[in-house]
Amino acid sequence: MTRELRVRSGDAKRLKGVRNEERVLGLLLRRIGDPTWLHAARKATPLEDQFGRDVVCVTDVGTVYVQVKSSQHYADKFLAGYARGKRGVALITLVVVDDEETEDVLIERILADICKVRHQVQLFGRPLVESWKQYGFALTRTLDDPRAMVDSDRFADLLRWWSHSEFRPAWALELLALPSTFVVPQGTLFIRAEDSVRLVLLPMREQDGVAMVRQAVGSRSLFSDVLLPFCVPENADETWFTEQLYGPWSNQYTRVRRRMEVLISAHESLCPKRS
Repeated sequence: MTRELRVRSGDAKRLKGVRNEERVLGLLLRRIGDPTWLHAARKATPLEDQFGRDVVCVTDVGTVYVQVKSSQHYADKFLAGYARGKRGVALITLVVVDDEETEDVLIERILADICKVRHQVQLFGRPLVESWKQYGFALTRTLDDPRAMVDSDRFADLLRWWSHSEFRPAWALELLALPSTFVVPQGTLFIRAEDSVRLVLLPMREQDGVAMVRQAVGSRSLFSDVLLPFCVPENADETWFTEQLYGPWSNQYTRVRRRMEVLISAHESLCPKRS
């Protein structure tokens, strides 16, 4: 391809991208107030655009950004950059525009994706993607491997065992199913614990997947979050679930709490309170 043809091709792709962004913004502007949580929408500024923001939405949980892509190929490239930490936006959703999609179908899909981000903020105070991306692109790439698939069929069992469990550790406050997003796979669970600690449960289909996720995460640890990949045995029941709560999961919670105490203590010693 000659340089002139490459320039023309690049111009055509940019023009298509601009049209899709305008299409998404126009659809959102028509739906301000419907749903009630959507308060306003506008085009991103040039500076915001540099950080992966095409459309800016004001919602009941704060500002949610929409990144618009014209194909899954460019969506994957954006996701790879986001997972590597090149994109510093936590409250963001990714929309791939299909030219053959009707406006009604497209806007409902966009609103549903924004709702997933809202749901995470309402449940946890901040979106899980904020922590997920800190684990790096290695984790996102690992979960794309067929051997490391999340077992979305078992999370219903885990929720049921939680609701039927009569004995739970005092630290375990709530078990919730996470809404899947372009980063978080379906079937991911979350234990809201005391002191803002979060245990992210990844029920894996294969034991090899557990090892792969652990290797991808490596020694990286987050301030108040811990990722727990595990396999649910075929004969697992409520007794098995209770043993996990009081055994390995409690141990992980204790480790996170101790790490938090050390970090907080170090911060207080470096930044003593003024009398």
